[in-house]
This record gives sequence, C-alpha cells and structure tokens, in this order.
Amino acid sequence: MDSATQQPHGSLKRLYQQLKAFEPNHPSQDDLDRLGIQVSQVATVNDGIILFDPCFFRPHPDRLLQYPLNPDPEENGKPPRLRLVPTFDEILEDCQEEYSDPEEVQLAVESQIKVLQDLEFDKDWYMQGLSVHDCIEWQLSASRIHPEISRLWDLGGQKYFSPSYKEGDPALWSCWSKSWKVEDILRYSTKGTFRPHTIMSCISDFAAHDTDQGLTTHELEAIVNAMLTRMLALSFLGPQKGRIIQAVYDGKSLTLQHSQLWTFEGPQTAPVEMFVRYNLAQPVGLEMSTLCIR
Repeated sequence: MDSATQQPHGSLKRLYQQLKAFEPNHPSQDDLDRLGIQVSQVATVNDGIILFDPCFFRPHPDRLLQYPLNPDPEENGKPPRLRLVPTFDEILEDCQEEYSDPEEVQLAVESQIKVLQDLEFDKDWYMQGLSVHDCIEWQLSASRIHPEISRLWDLGGQKYFSPSYKEGDPALWSCWSKSWKVEDILRYSTKGTFRPHTIMSCISDFAAHDTDQGLTTHELEAIVNAMLTRMLALSFLGPQKGRIIQAVYDGKSLTLQHSQLWTFEGPQTAPVEMFVRYNLAQPVGLEMSTLCIR
C-alpha cells in the first residue's frame, strides 16, 4: 500500500489526537473550522425522513413495528422500558409479578427504590443513553410473526464489523473525562465485498439539552475513531436523548449532517420506529470505495 492510500487513515489519526486533547464539550464554529469538520443540522419531514443532502442512507420503507411480536414469552421475554428510572407504579407492577404475598411485595418495592437511589441512575447520562439503545436493539432482535423473516435484523442485509486494530490506532471507547462508547458497527456487502457504508451506535456520558443542539465532542470522537468513508451514527445521550448523524469523509475533510435531538422520555411519543428504520437503512450510492481507510 503506497503513502497516498495510507494518508486518509493518517489524517483521521491526527484528527483523533486533536479531539482527544480538546477540552470543551461543545466545539464552537471556529473550533470546527480549525479541525476541518463541516457540521450542519438538517430537518426531519413527515414519515421520519431526515433531509440529508447528499443522502447516502435511506430509512427502511416499512412501518416495522407493525410486524407482530411473537407472543411466546420464551422467545422474547418482557421488553425493556425506555425509562431507566421506573415510576413507583412500574416498580410496584414488577414486584407484584414476582411476588404474591403483599408483605413481600412491599419489602421488594422498598428494596428496589433504595437500590435505584444508591445507583443515582437519574444522574447517570451514559446509562440513560444506553437504556434507549437497548430498547432499539430489543425491537430489532425480538422474534416476529412474519412469513419471510424471524426478526427485524433479517431485513437489513448487514453484517457486524470489527475494525482491525493496531497499537496506536484510535479506540472505540473512552473512559476518561469525556466517556463514550461505539456499539454495533454494521456494514453492507455486495458479492462478498464491503460497501463504503457503515452504521453504528454511539453512547455518550453527557447531558444534552434542547437549547444547544450542536454536536458534542463525545460524538465527534466516536465518529472519527470509527470512521470509514460513509457512516450513519445513531447517537444516544442523557437525559434519554438521541439523534441521527450522517458522516462523510473524503480523505481531506469530514462532513457531518445531523437531525435534531429527540427525547425518549415519553414511551408514547419516543421516535423508536424512526431509529429502528434508520438502523436498517438502505445504502445509497457507491458500491465500492476508492478510498482506503482501514
């Protein structure tokens, strides 16, 4: 491999080192310009279509959550709740399912409340983002009643991908002052050859707020460290927030377009369907990459 083909990976490594030393949680526009990263927020229209331009990932066209779940409890079990911290009624319901004696129920409720208070999940932004990710994952993995598939994952045509790692390469997690982790890297293949499209999930230990919709340094680090050529990142943060980011790298600069921040705090209004459809997005454009990164 000549130096010209090695250069793109080297450029990402340098960007990784710059972001690793970066202190603010939210880079300013001047910061992004110096880093060579172009960032813009794009709108979402009816039917949960994010207006990426150009668009390299098209969400699955079906309303996937309408595919009925297998009612056999041995197949699926109880679905996880979106809320990491359950309400009192939810705690009571769980304990009543496990115990029949009223005194045992009361003791179990008191014990669970104390455990939750000790764990301080209401302030644990990483675990709140992870709880949303796990609910999306459950919907994708759950057994379904359908003549052609057994679970939604079967619709994606994706394969799990583990990048080769050499000493000094960017890691896919950080446990330092800005904690984050990359999960579920997925790639598409055509006739045994990987396409330049990648989908991943990213969980960040950060509380994002609607008043500041800008991307966080946590998200930028995760994307740069896992970047190939074209990537769709499903990003989860606290307090139970999420957004979808399209990233494109051309060997010289990184271009990111992202949706608004969505909240998953209300089970009836949480955009679970949209995130499931984008997790199974269909790749648009190149069949093969001319850029060697990993």
